[in-house]
Amino acid sequence: MMKIDYIIPTVNRPSLERTKKYIELERVTNETKPNLIICDKGKCASSNRNLGLEQVKDSDWIVFVDDDDWLKVGHSKELDKNFDIVVLRMLQGDIKIPRGCVCPENLWYGNVGINFALQTDFYLKNKIKFQEGKLGEDWLFLRPHLFKTNKERVKVTKDIFYFAPVSKFKN
Repeated sequence: MMKIDYIIPTVNRPSLERTKKYIELERVTNETKPNLIICDKGKCASSNRNLGLEQVKDSDWIVFVDDDDWLKVGHSKELDKNFDIVVLRMLQGDIKIPRGCVCPENLWYGNVGINFALQTDFYLKNKIKFQEGKLGEDWLFLRPHLFKTNKERVKVTKDIFYFAPVSKFKN
């Protein structure tokens, strides 16, 4: 059974329950063992993600998801041990991200968000942290990870598995 750490920074939005519900559906449907790491003690999403990363140890994968987003059931089947990084294609409002081809060469600032997963061993080997208080912190975290592997070990899903509605709430 695949063990997945889900790191969820939160400002305790009501939508957090929906986020948790879809992770529970994944557990039941695809027999995964989820560990929800819900962090609300930091001063921003990046610091909360870093607090969550400190709790990661023996899972197979780390999946990042914000408290106002949700994951499509079936996303865990995309987490293949032959990859270090899996970018779960995202629908944000009506925009598919990454835009264009679904390939590692198409990942750059503005064309990827927090819609990715890291193989836990890969993360623990590199231990890169989120930069707090920086614009584009998701990209600033992902980019050095991309440099620590090769493009053959990066997967971008063809199907959409991450949903990020355009939120009226701001952190």
